[in-house]
Amino acid sequence: MENYARLTKEEKSLYWKNHFDLWKESGLSQKKYCKNNSVSYWNFKSWYEKTKSRTDIETKNFIRLETDKITNESSGKFEVVFPCGTKINIDENISELNFRKILSAAGCVNG
Repeated sequence: MENYARLTKEEKSLYWKNHFDLWKESGLSQKKYCKNNSVSYWNFKSWYEKTKSRTDIETKNFIRLETDKITNESSGKFEVVFPCGTKINIDENISELNFRKILSAAGCVNG
């Protein structure tokens, strides 16, 4: 990435978080992912370790809910109601990362 050195710490964190998500979806080893995407393996590992412990702590705030199989009549969405009364409908196939982003934007979780 050009101008990486000029990024703020928050921007770098988002940059690496994006790579971590893409790596997890790829099914590749960290080394292979980094090589295929021209990413420094050692920087990848360093940032992954920095964020891993924080993510582990944040994950403890979640519980996995199993839902019934979706029927043809179902919309495939669920509703989240926030303490302030705001309601949002979310597709049941949303990734955990995107769900966290929504909750973070709503001020419900960090990161």
